[in-house]
Amino acid sequence: MVFGFLCYSPSVFTARNRASFNVLFRILGFLFCFSLAWPAWGVSVRIKAGDIRLPGEYLTPVKPGMPAIVMLHGCGGLFTRNGEISGRMWRMGHLLQEMGYAVLYIDSFTPRGVKQVCASQNAQRKVSAKMRADDAAAAIRWLRRQKDVDDDRIGVLGWPHGADATLRLLGREIPSIRAAVTYYPACRQLLDRKDYRVSAPTLVLVGEADEWTPASDCKELARITGQDLFHVVTYPGIKHDFDAPANLPIASRD
Repeated sequence: MVFGFLCYSPSVFTARNRASFNVLFRILGFLFCFSLAWPAWGVSVRIKAGDIRLPGEYLTPVKPGMPAIVMLHGCGGLFTRNGEISGRMWRMGHLLQEMGYAVLYIDSFTPRGVKQVCASQNAQRKVSAKMRADDAAAAIRWLRRQKDVDDDRIGVLGWPHGADATLRLLGREIPSIRAAVTYYPACRQLLDRKDYRVSAPTLVLVGEADEWTPASDCKELARITGQDLFHVVTYPGIKHDFDAPANLPIASRD
């Protein structure tokens, strides 16, 4: 069950039941690749984050009092050239909504005049991972004010650039965050922080053949944290961007 561990507290991550959670974490990685998504309506929102307002789309939960997930897009932005939410995020978000969760997509690029940061160092400086972590914190504050959400059970899901932001966010003490999943983050950026620790269960999914964001860096970061809460799952022979719609064995939305 995706984000099923939102129901648990960090105290469950002990040596006695670590093996069970290892199985769960592997299921999480494969669930995205072999799942179907169902259409659902979203509500356009604007979330205040410092001096700007972040555009977003909010998928309401199936019933009040459910956990919520913040979705952080990768370096290519939230939207496709056609103005639609990117395929992988659309699929995952609507799958999560079908499972009962509230889902909040936020766009960190458009209000800052940036379309993508994949190939531009200047653009990456304009929209840093730290700035996006601040955006995510603002989104969580917004979610906690929604009456249909359990304000004490919020998860975060991020892809590369958004995954970097997620790791920085989890390095802060934000009590309402109960879990996070990151797809191939650049763990190297945190290796010099010997005091880095995550404040909630954090799952890193990365391919062992990934040359952009090496799995070895994330394994080293896990060693530095020394936490059972920080868990890295790697896939032999798999490269970067393995969950892109073009790489999936089933039809995608775009």
